[in-house]
Amino acid sequence: MKKILAIILKASETIRVRVLGLVVLSILIPSLASGWLALKYLDETIKAQVLSDVSVHTKRIGSLTSEWLNKRSMDVRAFTSSPLLREEVEALLKKKRGREINRARNSVNKYLFYLLEDNPLFTEFTVATITNGILAHQPGDGVLDTKNLQGKDLEGPEPVMVEVEREDGGKILVIQALGNGESTNTAFFIGILDTGNLLNHIGVESPPYSTAYLINSKGILKGMPVPAVSDPIAPKGVKALLNYTGLPREYTGITGDIVIGTGRKISNLPWSIILETSKDRAFVPLNKFRRQVIFLALLISAVLLVPALLLARTIVLPLEELSKTSRKIRGGDAGLEVSFKASGELGELVDSFNSMSLSLKNSMEELSAVNSQLMILTITDPLTGRHNRRYIVDRIDSELKLVKRTNRPLSIIMLDLDYFKKYNDKYGHIAGDEALRKLGDLFRESTRESDVVARYGGEEFLIMMPHTDKEGALKAAENLRAAVEEAVFTPGGKKTKITVSLGVAAAPSDGMAFDDLVEAADLAMYAAKKAGRNRVYSFNEQLTRGASPRAPQKSSRKTRDPSSKAPPQKRRKKADPSSQKTSKDRPSKRQNEPK
Repeated sequence: MKKILAIILKASETIRVRVLGLVVLSILIPSLASGWLALKYLDETIKAQVLSDVSVHTKRIGSLTSEWLNKRSMDVRAFTSSPLLREEVEALLKKKRGREINRARNSVNKYLFYLLEDNPLFTEFTVATITNGILAHQPGDGVLDTKNLQGKDLEGPEPVMVEVEREDGGKILVIQALGNGESTNTAFFIGILDTGNLLNHIGVESPPYSTAYLINSKGILKGMPVPAVSDPIAPKGVKALLNYTGLPREYTGITGDIVIGTGRKISNLPWSIILETSKDRAFVPLNKFRRQVIFLALLISAVLLVPALLLARTIVLPLEELSKTSRKIRGGDAGLEVSFKASGELGELVDSFNSMSLSLKNSMEELSAVNSQLMILTITDPLTGRHNRRYIVDRIDSELKLVKRTNRPLSIIMLDLDYFKKYNDKYGHIAGDEALRKLGDLFRESTRESDVVARYGGEEFLIMMPHTDKEGALKAAENLRAAVEEAVFTPGGKKTKITVSLGVAAAPSDGMAFDDLVEAADLAMYAAKKAGRNRVYSFNEQLTRGASPRAPQKSSRKTRDPSSKAPPQKRRKKADPSSQKTSKDRPSKRQNEPK
């Protein structure tokens, strides 16, 4: 017993034990008592508010979903109001043969095609009868089995929404009766909704930290924006919400987490919309209020108790200052220092904290500088100092997306050095590297700041020219060709020349995908090489896609693009047979290809 008392007395000499004892006697007891009462009230209040919010959001999203479906019904009703459509369908129902029925079917298909182009919220349009099947369908051949519609009341004046299961999943059909011909066989206009648009619409309307999805009367999930689950069968807790009309309840959601949710039936379909909110996220305000209540209780106790106030002046205040400063540092303000002056152990703690904060700031600045340098290295070719292949591939992909949105032109120039293998063999690879560096600088100086010059591989360069059509790119390519031709290279003190062959392609005319656009420029460049090198060709329809010019091919003389530019050809001297290289002498990377 004496040993235990001795240990307690020795421990009481430390600041930690003294503060803990004072807090227990003067702060924790009244704080916990008042905090417990306050939190009990807050628990009930916030839980009621959370349940109310979930109910309100579910009702709002359900109403918006029903409104969205009603608009689609109105769209179908507007589509079927065309007298021409009804007249052509009438002709199809009369079962005429020959040109008349083909003309009527073609006319209806053209109308459906027109509707499909202007209405992305629908994926298919069909005109059909229950007994005779599909009369017209877009796109392509009809895949709708009209036998699934037998026994359903579809002949009312208003459009009817029906859920149909197909091989490609459940579909929502909006059906409008078109009247009948000479027989009692009624024709129906059927629009198949794009459920993806509906799910996106629901996802946009969902509150933060919540998931909204659809479920049919059998408890099968019909889709949801996020999160995706592999099992289409809803859990028991979700199925219980189908006919539930009370307040939101707590259950295990589709992802296996504890959620708070409720459901609401959709008036247009035998479906329900389910809204789930994570329980942990829903009660974030409660946790915040808990901290506030505890702080308030501590403050009141400190004011009432003189010992606690004296302790706060000598111990608690420095610790609070440390806490505030650490939160700011955690938020990104590295280098902040605690200005509060303290003595003893607290003073040492403040000094150590300030030193660590300054060290953290210096380390973050050094790390930022290193990261910036690493970023530059990852997108730069180390030999030429131009951008590398990875960078220009990403930039072209990004620019092609902009072309799709704005329809502004985009051109690329693929260029390859002529006979560079011979240059390396004659002057050495060091001279070849120096030539590549000089050409990289020349290409950068000869293009605009907005253009991107990159070394694509080996002796190939790829230049991207935003907001430039093919005609402008051809002029720029010709300027590049002339600049290279005029440049003088002095490997080993000997003056020599280098020429390049260039291929030009433009989006959207030559392709809207990176591979298609580069293939077009590549084909044009190799057509320039086959035509004699040191010239500019642009891609045209005479250059066949899919037949790579890099592989050995039979000779098939290409007709040069009229827009291509090439310098006047001088008569070539007969080559010295001793200077000709065999196929083994050529680089194995692209054997038998023009260089």
